[in-house]
Amino acid sequence: MNDGVESAIGDEAALAARLLAEISQARGDAREDPFGNPVLRVTLWLTRRMDRGELDVEAACGLVRRLGREALRQRAGRLAAYVGLDGDGEAAFAALAGTLVEAASGAPDPLAAYREAVERLRFAAVFTAHPTFGMSRRLAHALAAQASGAAGGEAVIGDAALSFRPDGRITLQDEFEQARYAVRHARDAIDRLNAALLRAAQGLAPERWHELAPCPVILASWVGCDTDGRTDIGWWDTLRYRLESKQGQFARILEKLPAVPATAAVRELVATALAAVERQLALAPPITTQPALPALQAFALALVNEREAALPEASRLIAALDEAIALSSDDDTTVALCLVRAGCVAHGVSIALPHFRLNASQLHNAMRGVIPLDEEPTQPAQRRAFLSAVNGLLAKVAPIAVDFGALAAERASATRMLMTIAQIVKHVDGTKAVRFLVAETETGLMSAVNPRRELVLPASQRPHNDDRAEVETRPEGRR
Repeated sequence: MNDGVESAIGDEAALAARLLAEISQARGDAREDPFGNPVLRVTLWLTRRMDRGELDVEAACGLVRRLGREALRQRAGRLAAYVGLDGDGEAAFAALAGTLVEAASGAPDPLAAYREAVERLRFAAVFTAHPTFGMSRRLAHALAAQASGAAGGEAVIGDAALSFRPDGRITLQDEFEQARYAVRHARDAIDRLNAALLRAAQGLAPERWHELAPCPVILASWVGCDTDGRTDIGWWDTLRYRLESKQGQFARILEKLPAVPATAAVRELVATALAAVERQLALAPPITTQPALPALQAFALALVNEREAALPEASRLIAALDEAIALSSDDDTTVALCLVRAGCVAHGVSIALPHFRLNASQLHNAMRGVIPLDEEPTQPAQRRAFLSAVNGLLAKVAPIAVDFGALAAERASATRMLMTIAQIVKHVDGTKAVRFLVAETETGLMSAVNPRRELVLPASQRPHNDDRAEVETRPEGRR
């Protein structure tokens, strides 16, 4: 490697160019030397110059910031190209809708064919804040702004005191807020796609296009629902976050509803429901606390007593939107109402659907109270006896009601999750199926069936795919 060094180390641009050249050379040499390590070689190149005083700490920090800025700009460019932000997004949506209209035009019933195409779910995005922990929230927002061409991103990236350190202590609330921020933007993007699909249908069926409820993409979030490896999430935390998701949906609907007489009834319905949800949230225990029993009792009573006012599922809301669409007098208002209805059809009364996860070991622990086990059921010697015991219990399965008292008393985390899901479906949002994933599943999958003795699956809510499990109690079990 050439050891020539610039006499003026203070020139960041020259130093960055020199470093990149050394990296390129080290990588090239490594192709001929199977024992070479390009990373170690460049590190040695830098540390030797620091040892000789040719590169001080201030210059090294400036170099890191310069390279980091360039990396952020390049990453923003790649992100924009990947999701199509470097072109005309609205034109792309319109072109997609036009393709679907053209394909449906030759069908015996064009509207039915188009409906099948646009109302069939194609993709589901599940949001979590975990991947963002290596980047501060301020920098993550700047990266998103830079990629989307919004103002403010370059000001943060170009800041002379730019730091690439992550935020300090990251809490569960930080996770939720970051996921919620992303979900709101994603819902707006889905609305733009759905608007293109609806407008394209106007020429296909001028009198009936407003009957469509496009649902090509749905959104969900793990945050507050993922207990795999976590003990800091109480069932009251999960319920609180589902209420906050519900609050976000109602607030968004009020923002999107056109201010016209046709929307008066649905606006009143949503405003009443939002007020009820806010009263429920006022009694929710603070996140990651260990509330006393009276606080849990007050929260549970708020969920039960305000249940109907808070709209426990979307059917009344969708019916009110249908009435508003029938009263609408212009296409722009009708499109806006159809977009709100499509969001409710896809996500119920939540801004994003919940996605639960637990670990197979949690299922094993839940089963210990039902099937005595001296050793782990995953061990080959125990597996056959365990499966035989599970099969015997399956023959005796009978649904029972779940209430908040039983939930507060339950100590097995897997059973507690299923009971929490049942209460969410009854008291928060029962519109859509609830999905959950069992991680590290081997023998644990078999034990997943038995804890559902606490619950019953109505035929209307049963899963359509093997990777999806839905949980609800019987209607008479609403306590």
